[in-house]
Amino acid sequence: MRFVLDIDGTICFDGQKIEKAIVEALEALIEAGHTVVFASARPLRDIAPVIPRSLQHCAWIGGNGAFYQQDDIVETVAFDETTRNTLCVLLKRHNTAYLADGQWAYAYTGDKKHAIYAKIHKGDGAEQSLDVLQPLCKLVVFEPPTAFLDALSSLPVTVYTHHAERIVDISPQRTTKYDMLKRFYDEPFIVFGNDANDESLFRHAQVSVCVGNHAVGTLATKRIDVHDVAQVLHQLKEEYDGSDVQTTAR
Repeated sequence: MRFVLDIDGTICFDGQKIEKAIVEALEALIEAGHTVVFASARPLRDIAPVIPRSLQHCAWIGGNGAFYQQDDIVETVAFDETTRNTLCVLLKRHNTAYLADGQWAYAYTGDKKHAIYAKIHKGDGAEQSLDVLQPLCKLVVFEPPTAFLDALSSLPVTVYTHHAERIVDISPQRTTKYDMLKRFYDEPFIVFGNDANDESLFRHAQVSVCVGNHAVGTLATKRIDVHDVAQVLHQLKEEYDGSDVQTTAR
C-alpha cells in the first residue's frame, strides 16, 4: 500500500524534525514493502532538512503539489507569466509581505520572527529578489487585505486560507497534492494529514487519517491524536498488503 503523509502538524510538530517513533514506524512500513510519499506545503528546499537520511529516498510532493522529487526525477508546476505579473502588481499595490518560492530559491519580505521564516532552509544563494526569481511556483501572503483576496478570484490560481496564521497559500490553478500524486502513482493510497491543503488527498484516499482536531477531519475515515501517529502507522502496516511495486515517473 502507498502511504502519503503531510509533514507539519502531522508527523513533524516542532518545525524541525520528525519524531523518532514516527521515523521508526515509517522505516517499518518500507521494510514491509509499503511505499512512503511525503506531501507538504513546504517547497523541496524546506522538506529536505526535516527528512532523516533513512527516508531521503522516498518521493516528495512539495508546495501543495507544485513540486515533485524522487532521486533524479524533479517536476515543477509554475505560474504562467501573465499570472505571475499580476500577482507581483497586487503585492506592490497593497504593500503586502510575502514568501515567494521558486524550484529552490525564494524571496521573503515578511517578519523574520514568523514561524514560517524559521522553516526556510537558507542555503547559499537561495534568497533572491522577486524580480529575478524564476520560475515562481508558490506564494504565501501574510495578512492580505480584502481587496487583494478579491482580486485573486479572477486569476487562475488555487488558494488555501490559514486563518490561525493569517496567511493565504497561492499555487497555480489545478495544483493540489493529489494532482501531483496521480501524475506518478496509481490509487489506492492511505493519507495522513491535518489541513485544508490535504483535502484533495482525503477525498480520493482509501483510508484518510486526520491528525488532531481539524476541520478537514470531517472528510477523514478516522481522527487520531498527535501522540498516536506511530501506533496507527504500525496498525495499518499489518492491516494492508505491502506487496505493491513503487511506480516511477510516467
